[in-house]
Amino acid sequence: MASSDKTIQFSTKSNTLLDTFNAKYTIYLQSELNIPEYQWRIDEQIALLDTLKLCKITIDKFLERLKSIHEYELKKLSIRTNFT
Repeated sequence: MASSDKTIQFSTKSNTLLDTFNAKYTIYLQSELNIPEYQWRIDEQIALLDTLKLCKITIDKFLERLKSIHEYELKKLSIRTNFT
């Protein structure tokens, strides 16, 4: 029984040590690295990437329409030259 008591004590001490480390580490990260600011900047970058993706989609649609108009104009020109 004595050995199991020591194991329980060791586990308790180990958990306390880990809890203390985690608490201090979290405080350190928040104070030194300013995690909320980094998260805010990452969110800004993600929003910018999403905006760029939407711009790309819009440009692709515009190019498809421009291509269709160009093909239509070429066909129209071809029909005119065939009749003259």
